[in-house]
Amino acid sequence: MAIIVKDKLAAKVEPMEKNPQQYFNNDSTMIKQTGKKPAKTCYTHIGGKLGTLLLEKFIGEGWIAKEKSGDKHFFITDKGQEEFTKLGIDLSQIKSEEL
Repeated sequence: MAIIVKDKLAAKVEPMEKNPQQYFNNDSTMIKQTGKKPAKTCYTHIGGKLGTLLLEKFIGEGWIAKEKSGDKHFFITDKGQEEFTKLGIDLSQIKSEEL
């Protein structure tokens, strides 16, 4: 069974979506003022450099994959299901969808 990687992690950053200016004026200002690096969102999912790094890591570790290289969507692999569960991510909250 394939599970499409959806926006469940976005719920963790939802407050930032409602008032992003409260969190970020711009990346360099935030880093200078707080020492924290931004975790940007794009609509309802993690975006920016953090999103890219997470995607690359999940692919590299074999946690997510595509059936064919030209496919648009990723699915969570058996290894990914195991590893995400170890991280405390409840994958049962992700609805199965057609790829």
